[in-house]
Amino acid sequence: MGYPPGQRGYRVRSIATHHFFTSGNVIFDENIPYNSLHSLSTVPNDYSTLPFLEERPATIPEAPELPPNPSNLDTDSHHLELLDISPSPLSPVPVTPPPGARLGPPPTPHPVRTRSRESSRTRTLTEKGRIFEHQIGVERDRLAKIREAAARRGGGGNSGGEGSNENEGVSDDDENPFVGGGFENVDSSNIAASLDADDYLQRDVDSLSEATLLSIRSDTRRNPRDEGYDMSIPPANYWEAERRTDAEEWKKVTEKELEDLKRMGVYEDAEELPEGKKAIGCRWVYEFKINESGGPPIYKARLVAQGFSQVPFVDYNATFAPVAKSVTVHFVAVYSALQGWHLQCFDATCAFLHGGLVKVIFMRRPRPLPPGLWRLLKSIYGLKQASRVWYCLLRKVLETLGFTRSEFDHALFIFNRTWGSALVHCLLAVHVDDGLAGCNSEEFLSFVKSEINKRFGIKDLGPLKTFLGVQFEREHLAKEIWIHQESYIDSLLIEHHLTDCNAVVTPLDPSFPLGREDATYPSIDNLRHAYQHLIGSLLFLQLCSRPDISFAVLLLSQFCSAPLPRHYAVARRVLHYLKGTKSFRLHFGGVRREEVLSGMTDADWAGDKGGRASISGFVWSYGGGPISWSAKKQNCMALSSTEVEYVALTRALQEGIWLRNSLHQIQVPVPSPLVISTDNNGALSLASNDSSHGRAKHIDIRYHFIRSHIEKGDFNIVHTPGVVNTADIFTKSLGRIKFQEHVARLGLGAH
Repeated sequence: MGYPPGQRGYRVRSIATHHFFTSGNVIFDENIPYNSLHSLSTVPNDYSTLPFLEERPATIPEAPELPPNPSNLDTDSHHLELLDISPSPLSPVPVTPPPGARLGPPPTPHPVRTRSRESSRTRTLTEKGRIFEHQIGVERDRLAKIREAAARRGGGGNSGGEGSNENEGVSDDDENPFVGGGFENVDSSNIAASLDADDYLQRDVDSLSEATLLSIRSDTRRNPRDEGYDMSIPPANYWEAERRTDAEEWKKVTEKELEDLKRMGVYEDAEELPEGKKAIGCRWVYEFKINESGGPPIYKARLVAQGFSQVPFVDYNATFAPVAKSVTVHFVAVYSALQGWHLQCFDATCAFLHGGLVKVIFMRRPRPLPPGLWRLLKSIYGLKQASRVWYCLLRKVLETLGFTRSEFDHALFIFNRTWGSALVHCLLAVHVDDGLAGCNSEEFLSFVKSEINKRFGIKDLGPLKTFLGVQFEREHLAKEIWIHQESYIDSLLIEHHLTDCNAVVTPLDPSFPLGREDATYPSIDNLRHAYQHLIGSLLFLQLCSRPDISFAVLLLSQFCSAPLPRHYAVARRVLHYLKGTKSFRLHFGGVRREEVLSGMTDADWAGDKGGRASISGFVWSYGGGPISWSAKKQNCMALSSTEVEYVALTRALQEGIWLRNSLHQIQVPVPSPLVISTDNNGALSLASNDSSHGRAKHIDIRYHFIRSHIEKGDFNIVHTPGVVNTADIFTKSLGRIKFQEHVARLGLGAH
């Protein structure tokens, strides 16, 4: 239906379900011409100028010079004469124009299409390229046979076409990606198309030729026999794995994965595809996993379906599966530590291979198995619906054990009831196949893990040390906990070659937050990709354990689509700051363990120098440290600092409502009213009463709902001096002294 703006893919409509959806996996069948929307001329077209493969010149011939008076010449014969091409057996007999018809000049010859662009660089075909090259030869032979058959029929109106490709998502691991694709055993007698199909067939050969060259230029597969081959990088696919010196290790894990799939009943063999069904492809994904005991790395292999070729509403419906929010993970760890509970985590093995499928899905067999088809009975990694199927199955098992799903975070499960002879409280946060549980009964935790292990099989990771790349340290007797990502910061510094860099004391330069425009910066290869990769890494740090870089990440993330070298230099400065503060940890408990849930908010009016938008930030603290924070650009233009602070208050209150309701459901005491601090008296007055109606009547009604919650007594807005308002660190680039003071108030420091 077209290419919608702002999306990557074509807008298509399913003829079977009549649904519209966007897909990037589109194959254009150019062998079937469009239906005509108007009456066609009865005068046959002249196809004599179509360039045949055997007659194609290497270069485009220059247009011949026409005689000054062509009116007395026959157009078609004159055109053939000039090009020195004899009529083909497929060419129609020229039609004599009716008497009195006015003849125009002969048509300009169409440019003869040449082969794909040649290069002086020596090219060596990859395996995929050789397959394409062989297929080109097959297509050439078939095209010649179709033309000969048409010639024997006397140049009738029917010529050869090509069947549509029934396969999507061709696998790199398939020995021949065209198997079952409609290219073999084509009966030319059953092909009915117009004479235009002759040109379409030629285009197919051209596309295969281009695909051969593309496979040479863009194939990232490495050859293990090449000099300088790096064995520390896992193979990209099966072809590469079986040619490495450690091929036996990869063969073992590949066979183990196939045995697990068969043992778990993931598939059954299928003889052939039902009519109207398409088989999806698959490929192998190999990786090294770090051995926690310090030994050699562990070889891992996973068979992944190419779910990008699945059709919406035919192969799958819903795909969303909730995961635990970072705030939820923080709270489960902090609350359990402050209460002296047991904190343990586990990892479900082969999580996506347990859930049954509702839709009928066929998949091609992977190598090293012989070619064939599987019908998938259970979900497999790579399917669009795999994560949702797993979540629904895990939820059903946990609810059978007595857990209740939180209505405010669907990946948090709660157990508050009598078990045995004791009252048990347990919080279980789930992130895909990783689980973090805090419980006041170690026996109940062992029981839950054993029941999940019976149903799925889990890897018991024991007491909490690392969860989702975040590290935790506990003092059981003092009921303290520290959260940090020092190991991740070290890996970032190694990746960007900054292990020996000089540290800085602030993430951004207060005078030039985005760097000097007149300075000279080194050029970066593939700058956009490198910048986005770095910003994504910093964003992960900011969300999990480093609120002190929130404003820097907010500022830099605005340039991800078109970064400049100075933006990349500023992002690297953040790494310099992390180098000097990598030992910083979020601290909860200790002398501040009795602190209840409270919030702070601040805003910077027109802080964005580019679009003059304002920046708002908030932080919610519990047990002496932050559990939720945010720095965000406002999407409305404010006329004063009062309006900016008022909007920031509203955003902080929205987060406070969610936190309060979440804590109420898990029966955690919450102060009433909840206190939110701001350093702007105008915003405080505007939130408490309507005395400034004349100056606030233009403010959107969505920001006024704060008043109803204050009137009900759920929240209380108080004033705090700006020098001690910790939320100021989320709204602007601060100087060294002020920045370090706010970092200390956040509960972030060396341990």
